[in-house]
Amino acid sequence: MSKVLLGMSGGVDSSVAAALLLRAGHEVIGATLIMHDIHEKDAAAAKIVADAVGIDHITVDMREEFEKHVLSPFVSEYEKGRTPNPCVLCNGYIKFPALLRTADSLGCDCIATGHYAAIRQRDGHPIITAATDKAKDQSYFLYMLGEDILSRLLFPLSGMTKPEIRALAEELGLPSASSPDSQDICFIKDISCADFVRSRSNGEIKLGNFVDTEGKVLGKHKGITAYTIGQRKGLGIASTSPLYVSYIDADSGNVILCRENELYRTKVYADNCRYFAGKLPDTFEANVSLRYTKKPGRATVTALSENEVLIEFTEPQRAPAPGQAAVFFDGDDLLGGGTIK
Repeated sequence: MSKVLLGMSGGVDSSVAAALLLRAGHEVIGATLIMHDIHEKDAAAAKIVADAVGIDHITVDMREEFEKHVLSPFVSEYEKGRTPNPCVLCNGYIKFPALLRTADSLGCDCIATGHYAAIRQRDGHPIITAATDKAKDQSYFLYMLGEDILSRLLFPLSGMTKPEIRALAEELGLPSASSPDSQDICFIKDISCADFVRSRSNGEIKLGNFVDTEGKVLGKHKGITAYTIGQRKGLGIASTSPLYVSYIDADSGNVILCRENELYRTKVYADNCRYFAGKLPDTFEANVSLRYTKKPGRATVTALSENEVLIEFTEPQRAPAPGQAAVFFDGDDLLGGGTIK
């Protein structure tokens, strides 16, 4: 069987992935990528699991690359009034490329992770498709992965549900069997996202006013990095009906508020696009998700250039946020994605 380098966080998912790879007869090496000082604890937990299942474990320091490609852009995007998706950037620029480079240096045939996703062939290309557990499926975050990675990537958990994974971890006596699920942003703990951005910002956070759609000043806000499109909670504005963030003007510092029905859009532009077969088609139909937790909407996607598209939805979509990912699906198949402009 193959020699596999498995990305390990010390959590239950990657731990069970290790056990399943061993059960299938693979030689397995565990690797923890340390992106941030917070991940030192993850490495220690992963080493305990690796020892328990009987595999070697290594750590790879990726802090410098993570700072350049994820942390700095994350803060910069918020300073521009946008809402970035760090997991997409990390998977595309850091995690999977680093695993593949490390695998090559160790003579490994494949890499693997505990992601909830699957891989199949489509039109002669390896393509990511949804995992069995749709509630946990993570394909949305993986659209930047190219064929060089997909052709050597294994997802051992693709056919399992979370309860099945926890049950197997307990059956095997894995140290991580009762570990909590990971949080959305792995490098932010015990602090709000807004406070994290404020602590990392090189300049002053842009202050300004809450303004309605007619230009009337409604009050002062805490700084543009504290808000995202569609937000209602935490505004502190008294109104006869609920108000939501409609637009963030980084130049003036104003945050424009609107009513719920004014948040919906039928047209969305996205750039930095990727497509599973390489070149974007001139036009194609897809189910397009504008956030990880959002149900995809049916749309026509038209290429405006080699990496920019216009997405026209059949039904209006609520609160598309610049900086978030627009991800294209055909049923369970991941076709590609881009960044909302």
